Amino acid sequence: MCEYIASKCKGARVIVDGFAGVGGVAIKMAGINSCVRVIANEASREKLSFLLNNAAIYEVEQYL
Repeated sequence: MCEYIASKCKGARVIVDGFAGVGGVAIKMAGINSCVRVIANEASREKLSFLLNNAAIYEVEQYL
């Protein structure tokens, strides 16, 4: 599903994930699109911490 959505966003300079959770969609978007920036919004500080850790694991933290 993420790959399909990402294919529709080709060429986008900014992608917003309004409910990022631990980063599944945001990380996939950053990895596939090589866009300038992915804005990942998450209300839970705990989930945001996991998101940042996961982004580092997948080496896309510079896009988030």
